[in-house]
Amino acid sequence: MEWLRTLHLLIALVIPALLGTLVGLLVLVVTRDRRRTINAVATVVGILGPRLAGLKLHISGTGIDFPRPCIITFNHQSGLDPVIMCALVRRDVVGVAKDSLRHNPVIGPLLRVTGSIFLGGRQERRQRVLDQAQAVIRSGCSIVIAPEGTRQLGATVGHFHSGACELAQRCAVPLIPVVIHNSGDRLAPRSRLLYPGPVHVTVLPARHIAPQHSVEHATRELEQAYVDTLTQR
Repeated sequence: MEWLRTLHLLIALVIPALLGTLVGLLVLVVTRDRRRTINAVATVVGILGPRLAGLKLHISGTGIDFPRPCIITFNHQSGLDPVIMCALVRRDVVGVAKDSLRHNPVIGPLLRVTGSIFLGGRQERRQRVLDQAQAVIRSGCSIVIAPEGTRQLGATVGHFHSGACELAQRCAVPLIPVVIHNSGDRLAPRSRLLYPGPVHVTVLPARHIAPQHSVEHATRELEQAYVDTLTQR
């Protein structure tokens, strides 16, 4: 029944978000340590989220022993993707999110307590976002970002924005592409119906973007790598 799938979705998203926020606030108050806060929240969401949603992650490719710090990119198919990324990364990572999510009643507090970087719509804010991200990298944490900026249907790959590649180049850190194959089958964009089951993920080899390389060319190559990987499966 559809109402049961909707209830399941609420349980799978709301409980990890609320518990993660509470744990994060407690750790932040006690330790005053932002990195410990981030790690506590990511651990709670990464463990509880997939289990409550009934997701079984199948990981192929180079594995999830990411070099740190780094830029981690993922293609965005579903509202479950942040939960999946928490399960994969677990520690020392700061997310990039749309500014509209800052005041979301469920995930807004979670994003704020972990020091997420919010993307505004104005071009003049670009430098501020880049400066924030560089400060995160200098602190030893990684950045996780969806270059498409919004969810796509099925295996479709949207236009990649250049911010992830620009950050990797500016900070001289590796970029790790994470390809999520079928999270949209579990929860389609703009749907409230959750379908438990397997989610397949491929971690591609790290990319290094040298100072002399074109960021735009590197971005188009990254986008094509996602297209090729999704097509092959």
